[in-house]
Amino acid sequence: MSEMTRDSDDRGEIWKRGLFMLMFFVLYGVAEAVLTMLVLVQFVLVLITGSANQQLLRLGSSLSVYSYQVFSYLTFNSEQQPFPMDDWPQDESGDSPWYENPRHPSGREYTRDPGRDESASSAIDSAADAGSDADR
Repeated sequence: MSEMTRDSDDRGEIWKRGLFMLMFFVLYGVAEAVLTMLVLVQFVLVLITGSANQQLLRLGSSLSVYSYQVFSYLTFNSEQQPFPMDDWPQDESGDSPWYENPRHPSGREYTRDPGRDESASSAIDSAADAGSDADR
């Protein structure tokens, strides 16, 4: 008798997870639409100003992490439910060259992110300067 009760409890949990999966699938669609707009706006801003918007970089990074969390849950690779059942993922940026701010082909410098470690950017600038000295 207890085995029958356990089977019905398991099925109830599966149906409950199915409802959450449906909700996260819809939320992913919203995140995808926001990400599409972010991509277009960031592209236009870089064309116009020559630099990436730091807030949009952070939003794009957190949306990427959120999408990963949703896919992990939907594919049963994780039992951790993403936002809104958990906190919104934090920005894990820093791997983008737009945070390093290389020189624009026109010679202008991109705006530096004040939260970044400048020693990495200085090393890149020094290497770029050394390369331009060798060209002379």
